[in-house]
Amino acid sequence: MFEAKYNLFGASADDVLGYLPGVAFADVATVRRELQEGSTAGTIVVDSTVGLQAGDHVHAPIGDHDETRVIDEIVSGTSFSVTAEFSQAPDAGETVDNGPERTRRELVRAESFVVSKLPERYRKLISRVEGEVIVASAQEGQESAELGLATASNVKLYKNFTGMLDELGPLYELDDSEWSREGQSITFDPALVEGDRVLASYDVTVGAVRILQTLLVDLATFRIGRGLVGQFDRVTPEWLLSFRDRGEKILEEIFSAGRGVDELDTLKLYEDWERPGAGIRCGVVEKN
Repeated sequence: MFEAKYNLFGASADDVLGYLPGVAFADVATVRRELQEGSTAGTIVVDSTVGLQAGDHVHAPIGDHDETRVIDEIVSGTSFSVTAEFSQAPDAGETVDNGPERTRRELVRAESFVVSKLPERYRKLISRVEGEVIVASAQEGQESAELGLATASNVKLYKNFTGMLDELGPLYELDDSEWSREGQSITFDPALVEGDRVLASYDVTVGAVRILQTLLVDLATFRIGRGLVGQFDRVTPEWLLSFRDRGEKILEEIFSAGRGVDELDTLKLYEDWERPGAGIRCGVVEKN
């Protein structure tokens, strides 16, 4: 089973299919199995489960529409269960296929490739934020602040730290009893005093990152589409190359031409701060 480490930056198999005119999941599938009598909404009976495995995303026609589900368990050589039931039992004689899984795997490959090409700063930030400045200089009695990312977990707060980032540790850590969190909002109790500075470090579960999402969809569309040339009028080599070229251009701009990742560039990080002779001030990420 192919695992997406960064949630595919919000991309989906449906996004890829939306770029391929007239193409259905059955057209890109590598495994197609005929549905047999006896299926229920939660357990699917097929002619054979060869080529399918737990965790695969599969597609089936249900009534007058299509649905995608995830295989929970291969029950036998001719049946499997799904993690969430179909809206109704699929009809015998129809075909269930792994088109969504094939597409998702290309997205996972694209995710791995894109992450390997990102500048080190972004590679760090898509999994963990270290030393986000959530309060640069508190006002007297300030009671709240906001984390930069909503998907933060394992949050640690630090007050009035002035050393090197790799020295950040328990000596400056705020006790859990001194603050609480709801979503991105942090509440301090007791309130901060004038001039207090607060840093936050936390793990990140990456959600939608628009520019990286576009990259993944472009690259997966190119890879999936190569096997469809000649089968669909609009899926031509030249048309597919435009997706690859756009993806490569975006990557080059992110790495060397100053194009940023908006969702991450808004974070104010301690490591970006300048340390002049008196005081500390935050730098600004600027995009050309």
